[in-house]
Amino acid sequence: MTNLIEDLKQLETAEEFLNYFNIVYEQRVVDVYRLIILQGASGLIGEATTSERSDQALFERFRRRLQDAYSDCRDGTAGKRAKAPPPAVTPCETDADDAGTIFIPLEAVMGLRRPRQE
Repeated sequence: MTNLIEDLKQLETAEEFLNYFNIVYEQRVVDVYRLIILQGASGLIGEATTSERSDQALFERFRRRLQDAYSDCRDGTAGKRAKAPPPAVTPCETDADDAGTIFIPLEAVMGLRRPRQE
C-alpha cells in the first residue's frame, strides 16, 4: 500500500490527480472547477493510510470518486447532490413607505447564525 500513498503525496494539481487515475478530462472544465475536483481528491491519503484494502482496490475506489467529481463538474451538477436545504427565512418589512419591499438578513442568505441577544 505504501506505493499508492507515496504517489498520492506527490500529486498537487487537479490535472496531476486526473492523469494519475487515468481520467480523460477537458481542460476548460478543470480550469473552472479546479477546487471542486481537488475537494473530490481530498482525504485520499488519510483514507489510504487507515484502510486495510489493497492498493489496487483503493486505486479503483479513488478513481471512481474522482471520476464522479469530474463528471458532476462537467455536467453542471457539482455540489447539487449533497446540498442542504436553505435555512428558513422570515423576511421583515423595512419601511412602511415601501409596501411590499422586504429585508432578508445576509446571515439568512449565507446560512450564518446570529448570536443570541439576551
